[in-house]
Amino acid sequence: MPGFQVEKLLTEQEAQAALDYGNDEKRDLDHKLYNQQFSADDAADSAEERAKKLATANRKVTMHTTLIAGLDPVEDAAELRTQQTALRRATDRRDELADNRTLSAVEQLKRALEVAQAQAQLGETETFITQVSDRLDAIRAGN
Repeated sequence: MPGFQVEKLLTEQEAQAALDYGNDEKRDLDHKLYNQQFSADDAADSAEERAKKLATANRKVTMHTTLIAGLDPVEDAAELRTQQTALRRATDRRDELADNRTLSAVEQLKRALEVAQAQAQLGETETFITQVSDRLDAIRAGN
């Protein structure tokens, strides 16, 4: 287990600031890893799986378009914004799936490497959080 020299943290405020930083990093890495895993899995899909996902994405675009058309811009302003955001995401997803390019073996390996790297970073960050949390507990206990 790598040592992060947490003994340099002398006050509760320092330890809490380090812990907050670690938690922010973990949140960002969790999000990055999710996206990279999704991308890697998506790249490995067969043509049939991709066609099913594209059909679903097309249905979502149609659904959100229909919902938006039925909303009053004044009375339903909040719902309109929500549906417009959902439509943008559904359209982006549809366009991504419609691209329909097959990734080469090298591209698939690159995506797998990106996932592995993010997993390693996440592991290091979790170790950091554990060590800083332990140090924070020690400071609070007066050690």
